[in-house]
Order: sequence, then C-alpha cells, then structure tokens
Amino acid sequence: MNNPCVRCGKQRITLRKWKEKIKTASGISEVSYEETICPDPACQKIVEAKQKELRDKAQERADLKLKRATDSKNSQR
Repeated sequence: MNNPCVRCGKQRITLRKWKEKIKTASGISEVSYEETICPDPACQKIVEAKQKELRDKAQERADLKLKRATDSKNSQR
C-alpha cells in the first residue's frame, strides 16, 4: 500500500489496527481501522500539531455557526 507522509513524503508505517462492530439499520457491520504514522518522530509531531490546529479551527467555526443560528432563532421571537 502506498501511503506517504503528507509533510515529508516518507512511507508511513502502521501504528495499530483494530476492528469494531457497529449496529446499523440493516444489522451489524464490522469496520476495520488502521492508524498510521510518519517514521520520523519530529515530522509526526509537526503533522499532529497541524491536524490539531485544523480540528480546533473547524470546531470554532461549528460553534460560531451554532451560536449564530441560536441567536437568529431567539431574535425572531
């Protein structure tokens, strides 16, 4: 499998694999997960920091959107 690091381009390595059973409308599905990391620890730290920054920004946008929707709903009353 070709899975290069998004920052340095080195081939990522598998940290762990696991499976979970998920209840769905049509029964139970088994979902497989695989967590991969960059083999360069310094690069991986930078990648994780950037991902956290992106997640935090997305959460801020979602919170702001919810606040605007709530404020708009309350002002219409």
